[in-house]
Amino acid sequence: MTRLLRTLTHTRPSSPHSTRTSHLTAQQRAAVARSLAPGLHLISGAPGTGKTEVVAQTIAELYHGAGSSESTDGTTTHRRQQRILVLAQSNTTLDALCSRVTQLGVSGAHLVRLGINSSGSRAKDNGGGHSSYDLSAQGRMNWCLQRRLYLLGLVSVLAQSLYVPGDVGGTCEVAHCFYSEHVRSRHERSILEASPSGADRASPFVAFAATPQFAAYCSAGGSATSASATTVDGIFTAVEGLFSELAQYRPLERLRTQSQRADFWLASRVSRSPPTSSFPDAPSKLPTEEENV
Repeated sequence: MTRLLRTLTHTRPSSPHSTRTSHLTAQQRAAVARSLAPGLHLISGAPGTGKTEVVAQTIAELYHGAGSSESTDGTTTHRRQQRILVLAQSNTTLDALCSRVTQLGVSGAHLVRLGINSSGSRAKDNGGGHSSYDLSAQGRMNWCLQRRLYLLGLVSVLAQSLYVPGDVGGTCEVAHCFYSEHVRSRHERSILEASPSGADRASPFVAFAATPQFAAYCSAGGSATSASATTVDGIFTAVEGLFSELAQYRPLERLRTQSQRADFWLASRVSRSPPTSSFPDAPSKLPTEEENV
């Protein structure tokens, strides 16, 4: 099977382009910039000239939103989802790319790796919960499940800071109800009770924002996330992002075995090509999450 790495764009704030590429040479930065433009681009060079680094930097820029189109309807900004497909002739090259892009802020939950890992390699991750994850399909699923537990732990800390009783961090389903009934309502109430200028508006999540768990969560999200999480809107954006990510793991709670979870995650994350004329009755799209479940 063709070796594959696919990442999805994420709507979290991205760190500045200059910060991620500051260590590159002028030629490498130019190659990254050209790669983000439409069209076919060929990057060649002798071994050790940084071709893999250029590819990894290009993936990171696309993941963080560079080159994606945005349309505004007046109040809401919609970001077009990007799918990045990477093919390599060797597992070693692909493993190096996987390891490098995670160091550049690509979440392990957004990686789909097909093929056999070379020497059982592992990649460092900056997403919180644990320090590294296996690049295999099973290892990726373990990462997602551990990440789920990590986020649910944060939900429990948030509930304690709001004096909400009960085990609201038990499952993603319960956490979603907690968000709807307690988190979002408090945020909306703070907006309504503030003055028209909003100068006296206070965040209902100040106690949670002061916890070391929240600081670690924001720090893992990058410097931009850490900086924005000091404002009222920034704190809520970080909290909302926590529950938004948890929603991705809700279907995994309904599946009983690891193989079912891995198959579902792969099917829901990888797009298939439209059917050819040889199979006119083949489905033209993936089944929905409910159909998969």
